[in-house]
Parts: sequence; C-alpha cells; structure tokens
Amino acid sequence: MFLLFPNTTEILEFKQSLVQSLEYQHYKEIGEIKISSFKGKDPFEILQTTYPDLSKYQYLEQMVEDDKLPDVILVSDFQKCLKEKQVEWVSAIKRWSEACRSTGSKRSFAILSPAQIFCEINAPAPDIRLVYRNLIGFPSALETRMLCRLNSNELNHETLWREYMISSLIGNDLLLGERLWDKIFLCTDEIINELCQYGMEKKWTKEVISSVLINNRPNPLENPISISPQHSKFKYISLGISQYTPEYGEETHSAVLALLGQHREIIHRIWRAQAALMLPMIDDVRLRVCDFLIDNYGRDWARKEEEEDNGSGGYVELGKLQHYFSGLPQFKPEKKRWSNAVFNTWRIRNELAHYKTITFQDFQSLWYIFSSNSKS
Repeated sequence: MFLLFPNTTEILEFKQSLVQSLEYQHYKEIGEIKISSFKGKDPFEILQTTYPDLSKYQYLEQMVEDDKLPDVILVSDFQKCLKEKQVEWVSAIKRWSEACRSTGSKRSFAILSPAQIFCEINAPAPDIRLVYRNLIGFPSALETRMLCRLNSNELNHETLWREYMISSLIGNDLLLGERLWDKIFLCTDEIINELCQYGMEKKWTKEVISSVLINNRPNPLENPISISPQHSKFKYISLGISQYTPEYGEETHSAVLALLGQHREIIHRIWRAQAALMLPMIDDVRLRVCDFLIDNYGRDWARKEEEEDNGSGGYVELGKLQHYFSGLPQFKPEKKRWSNAVFNTWRIRNELAHYKTITFQDFQSLWYIFSSNSKS
C-alpha cells in the first residue's frame, strides 16, 4: 500500500492518528521502519535488521507469512532517502503485494510518502493487493469549523465568522488556516493579497501553476482518494493544487486562484460561507419581528401590506417588513425599536441575494440585532 499526502498536509499529526486508530480501534500491531536510520541499506537488509527472525530467509517473498511480523509495517521518512533507494522500496512493495496475493497473507506493507515523489518515479499500476490512498478529504469543512471552535475561548461573532470563512477558503490546508486566523476579518482584497503571499511562499509561481492547470477541470462529484500516479489528476493532487472536501468536492486551492487572478471564484467561496452563516440569522430576525407584530396587533396586521390574503398568518418577507416600518410615524414605539434593525437586516439579505459579499463590520451589526432582540 502507498499512503500519499499532498504538500499541504501536516504528516506527523496524521501518522500519529493513523497508528492510534490501527492499534486501538482495529487492534492491529504496527511496526514502523524509519528509512533515514538505515543509510545505504536495501529494503531486504533493513527488514532483516529490524526483525532479526527474518535473517533465515533468502529473499523477500519468503517473509510475508512469518508469524513474528506485525500486522502492518509502516515505512516512513521515504522522502529523506535517495531516488534510487525510493525505487528499490517501491519495487519491494510491489513484490510483497504479489507474494501476498499468491499466499493469501494479510500482512500489510505500507509506505508513507509525499505524493509528489510518485510523479517523478515509475510507480506500478494498482491491483487487488497493491492500492494507493491519497490523504485528501480531511479535515472536511465541518471538521475545520470544529477545530476553529476548539481553538476559541468563547462563542461570539468573531468565532462564528472565523469558523465559516476559514473552512470555506482553505480546503484541507490547515497551515493556510493558521495564516488566515487573524487576517480573515480584513476586506476581500486584503484576504486575496494574503492568499497570493501564501502561494508564493509555496513556490507556486504563475508560470508553474498555469502549466499544471492547463488541462485540469475540478470535478465536484469525484472523490480522488484512490487515484494512482497513472491518473491524469494525480499531479494536481500531489502538489496540493487540487483539494477535496465532502462538502464542496474537488476544488482548486484558493492561493492558486489568487495567483492566477481568478478572484471571482475566491469571492464566491467567501460569499457561500457568509450566506451559510447569516441567512439563518436573518430569517430568525424576520420571524422575531413578525412575532412582535402578531402579539401586538394580531395575525391580521399584515393585511394592508398584502394585495390579497395569501395565508401568511402575519409572517411576511423582509421587504414587506421594511416597507411597513418605513411608513410608520416617528412617534410609534415599534418604529424606534425595530426600524433600523429591519432596514439593516433587509439590506444585508439583499446583498447576499445578489451574490455580493458582506464586510465583517456589517456582520457585527447583524450579530448585534440577532443577539440583542429576544423573543420575549
């Protein structure tokens, strides 16, 4: 098995989680081989050094059925050895899989490696006992929101803004999330500039990413977790240029879009986060105002706002609420209480309805309206 991760993944944390999951949830015995500790040795010699009981065997294929081996042998530090040694390890994995297929052995031999390496070597095609797993699709957008929540001291307007905005922009790139942690409250242009800076630090020059993306069309419905180096999308996944989340499917990295000047797509990702965050709040404000009017004037209060009785029961749209309050005399108590709140909520709703983004300052005003007016 080849466990491959893009260059935007924090692999140490993943490895720890993988080992814990295999040991404590699946009850597998794990043995790790760090290649960097065995300079100059080939895979057969390293296996015999790590597991002395294997010294009795003459060749690799004899080892697969040895009872003294752990259930899973995990090879790490693959990126630290020379290319010729990497080729030897890939060949050893292929031979191991073929031997397991012949003997029925269920002992797994897995290499944990940056996916980009497999763009540069002649990797074997997958088969029933030789599989590729790309470490993509996690954390999901929802898991990113949960991680943001865990790193916040309280639940307030800043916390919610950060959760929704960061999870929509970063895909699986948690390092980018750290980069945007305090910058996410800036205006759209400054966020795009920050994405450009991040992309340049990744050495994603415009020339390189333009050549890589020339034939790439992200497929939102395709989960690329099992694609092999022979697949046309493998290069994009390995570089971290393409990302995948269950919520949004396959997407081009936001920093790449910024470098290519494709700002409209970044703005769309900001908008979708804001719409998911604010539209439920906006509807809650609308219902509260309608409840207030129904409690004070009955369910027929809206009859004069409606050309005909459409069975609304006093619950009308924000536009009609805005029209109602704008026509009230200034001395009316409900105008003083609700007019500005309804106007600002209606304005923000209209901006979102026309696919326009909202500033953090406008969200603050909506949060104040949402949190300060109870149903009492």
